Amino acid sequence: MAIKTVTIVDGNDYYFFDCVLRVSKSLTGESSTYAMEDGYSSVDNYSNTPNSIEISGMISSAKMITNTAQSTDMGDFLNGIEKLKESGRVFSVTIGRRHQTLQGCLFSSVSYSHTETTGENSAEVNMTISQQRTARAAQIVST
Repeated sequence: MAIKTVTIVDGNDYYFFDCVLRVSKSLTGESSTYAMEDGYSSVDNYSNTPNSIEISGMISSAKMITNTAQSTDMGDFLNGIEKLKESGRVFSVTIGRRHQTLQGCLFSSVSYSHTETTGENSAEVNMTISQQRTARAAQIVST
């Protein structure tokens, strides 16, 4: 585990937090299989499923900057993350300086807790973020 800075950007709203962090990244896909008369399976299609990142650890400091407010209060930060999750808006996320920025992300889940160990100014957090892909509109070309 290492201390990393995580940046979440939602339009003009920014959420920064430093965290003792474990990051797991999942890249998966699915193939369709069909049984053939000779008893073997045939694969005719493969599709990538959305990439996901799981972030877990202890947030030691947080900052939220929006059009209407700026705060380093942990409660304000967590409320902002909750509102972003509930809104269903896509955002970008960057973890550390060496990781790429993932665009078009949504929260799959967010959980956090305060304990006697963490106090009110830090929080244990688990977030699962999925990178969404949207289809492009088809174009009709007449000849």
